[in-house]
Amino acid sequence: MAESNAPVTPKYWSQLSSELVQEALLALQPVLFDLVGNQNLVAYYGWAANLHTDLCYLPMRTDTERLGWFIKDSLEPKIIVPGKSDLLIDTVDKRLELNFTHESFIHLSGTDEELLQKFMQSEPFNRMNWKVEEPRKKATT
Repeated sequence: MAESNAPVTPKYWSQLSSELVQEALLALQPVLFDLVGNQNLVAYYGWAANLHTDLCYLPMRTDTERLGWFIKDSLEPKIIVPGKSDLLIDTVDKRLELNFTHESFIHLSGTDEELLQKFMQSEPFNRMNWKVEEPRKKATT
């Protein structure tokens, strides 16, 4: 299996209260729109979403312009509950990948380190205590 020459981007994470998860979700649309303009996104409902499990982890298309509506349409009927359900949102080009987890974590990764840094410096994400996720060591056989 050939190894990729793509640069390895650290993954970041932050643990939040349920209230701050909701604030972050509601702030996401204007932050992403400011950082990348109107760009296609892929969203996934994940663990503990209030849907039949066959409907979880299926890609749903949206974009940065409509992301606010998508999030509100997910919060109001409680398809996702901040800090209790997973919601994953990625740029199509994988420059930025977000995972809001059922354990009140936000995981941030992607191929564009500069974009990740700008994201973490944006309000309200700049108030979060971001940590670098340690890479997992490969098992030796």
